[in-house]
Amino acid sequence: MLGLDLSRAAAQTGPISFDPTAPGIGLIPLAAGLLRPDFSVWIDALPLLLQTVAVAIAAALLSGLAASLLLFCLNRPFGSRGLALITRAMLVALGAVPWLAVAALMVLALGPGYRAGLIAIAVSGVPALTLRVSAALNAADHAMAHALASAGALGLQRLRFALWPQIGADLGQAVWECLNRALSRAVLAGLVGAGGLGAPLFDAIRAGELESASALLLLIVLVALTLNLAAMLIRGRR
Repeated sequence: MLGLDLSRAAAQTGPISFDPTAPGIGLIPLAAGLLRPDFSVWIDALPLLLQTVAVAIAAALLSGLAASLLLFCLNRPFGSRGLALITRAMLVALGAVPWLAVAALMVLALGPGYRAGLIAIAVSGVPALTLRVSAALNAADHAMAHALASAGALGLQRLRFALWPQIGADLGQAVWECLNRALSRAVLAGLVGAGGLGAPLFDAIRAGELESASALLLLIVLVALTLNLAAMLIRGRR
């Protein structure tokens, strides 16, 4: 194992910075270092990897829950026009804020660690997921929903029997994209001290421990590929 201390990197209390006056090492030495991964760091990185994946999944679930609630405000079959306009404006405004800025603010409010990253990733994932599903709802045929409404059906009943068959596939794709974004953001959250595997990864890059950085990047890629394979298997069984 090289000189990288994963526990120290994960416990850092501030954002990672680079020396702007330091000379570059060159592309060839960079490639040479990345092509010699030090897989011994995987043992120490496993707890942080599990934390990163857990944060990503929890953040995606929280984003989905918030999006589900906001959909009732955003779509006219369930809410008023004024409420929909206010909700959409809030989502667009929130989506315009860089998520790393949200993570930095959460670190400032809650202190360094995975809790700040979890909240920041969940909050930042709400606008894209909500607007994506809302667009699918607006593009769906609402004739059956109106017929059910005339018969006294509630909003959930209209959604389940009239709209779900039309938007189910789009919703599944939107949720999967939300999980992928959450996973990549859970890694990058380490830039501002918001926990996860990103902290030792960027600490290794800053220290020039390219072999360790390469191994950590490969570990992240393997997790992403595993999640993608699991999603494909789930879709194939339907």
